[in-house]
Amino acid sequence: EVLRSGVKVLILRMRHTRQLASTGVTTLEGLVKQANKAGVRIIISGLSGEMEETLQTSGVEDMIGVDCVFLGTHTLFESTRKALCCANEMLYPQETM
Repeated sequence: EVLRSGVKVLILRMRHTRQLASTGVTTLEGLVKQANKAGVRIIISGLSGEMEETLQTSGVEDMIGVDCVFLGTHTLFESTRKALCCANEMLYPQETM
């Protein structure tokens, strides 16, 4: 439903996700494919290094784009702020002069 709601960018905050089993990877891969078909960009924030490795190995990170994946840090909401800036740039790109 979210993908049909008219959104252009969807941020998935995965800060508290520590592991992603094969079922979760398959589900996420399906979501990304549906989003791509609907013209919705996916951004993931708050990933642990282990989770990023899982997304790299599975190919999901390539589907999303490495520039749309933000690792979690010790600074509260830092990766979410980066994700929001990325979304803002997608929605309102700077015009080149």
